[in-house]
Amino acid sequence: MCILFMYNGTNDPKSDYSLVLVSNRDEYYDRHTQNMAPWNEDPNVLGGRDLEVNEGGTWLAVAPRRKKLGVLLNIAGNNKPDAKSRGKIVADYVKGDRPIKTYIEQIKNYTENCNEFVFVSVEFRQGGPLISSYNNANDELAEHKDIYVGFGNSLPEKPLKKVEAGRNKLKEIITTFNKVCMQQELVDKLIELLKWEERTHTIVLVTKTGHMNVIEITQESPIDPLKPKWVRTEYQFDL
Repeated sequence: MCILFMYNGTNDPKSDYSLVLVSNRDEYYDRHTQNMAPWNEDPNVLGGRDLEVNEGGTWLAVAPRRKKLGVLLNIAGNNKPDAKSRGKIVADYVKGDRPIKTYIEQIKNYTENCNEFVFVSVEFRQGGPLISSYNNANDELAEHKDIYVGFGNSLPEKPLKKVEAGRNKLKEIITTFNKVCMQQELVDKLIELLKWEERTHTIVLVTKTGHMNVIEITQESPIDPLKPKWVRTEYQFDL
């Protein structure tokens, strides 16, 4: 199950963070992917790559200079014949300068031919992160202003029980570990929240001073489900 939790601390005076993001990506073990790294065609973008499709799509990517982040979650359902790549939606978003509303309006002809998905975007603004989601199942673009939000393999308005439980757990963690001096404890607790049953874990921490930490922990290829080896990659930026 792919899952995504976010904390928007913009209006939380007790917190040093404007955004905390934690994501699990579950995928078939034999699916070829590239771990998080700067992209050859655009070094300003950082993300993994799906090597099974020619479009060079991704499930999560961040473009610090453009102050953008995108995540894609699949919705379980019937597959369309000759469906377009969903990962291309994230890739094109972070490589361009279009705001989310304009971007969605311009790609609807493409998304109509994709299997169902939820695309979550973050635009880092002076007043705090703008968190939005778009799904092609009901063609809805929504802005999320709650302090704690969660997404899974279902429509945003119909969260699975695992999403609701994880969102509540994130609240417990952030309430305790919301200072930069506690960052290592925060990361450890977030990894514990994500657990080790999925394939790739991503953590993004953005402080109110504009410093971003991006951490990816993924299983090393070739993957042995019985004895997985984990690789940790970390990048830092100033927005």
